[in-house]
Amino acid sequence: VMAFDEDGQADTQARKVEICTRAYRLLTEHAGFPPEDIVFDPNIFAIATGIDEHNNYGVDFIEAARQITATLPHVHISGGVSN
Repeated sequence: VMAFDEDGQADTQARKVEICTRAYRLLTEHAGFPPEDIVFDPNIFAIATGIDEHNNYGVDFIEAARQITATLPHVHISGGVSN
């Protein structure tokens, strides 16, 4: 599950966690999906571009992954660097 919603791709730690939490609840509570089969991709986003607004993207991914696995039992994390 990629961290996208109706407003687009998550670019901050808070948005990554918000979107993944929403998806987790929809999948587990409404669709009956086993949480151990959920793999989240919280989107590392562009890093090392030299653009100031991109400076925290790597940290946001790591911290979001840490928070997601701590608060959403049994899920897995995947991700790849876009640049």
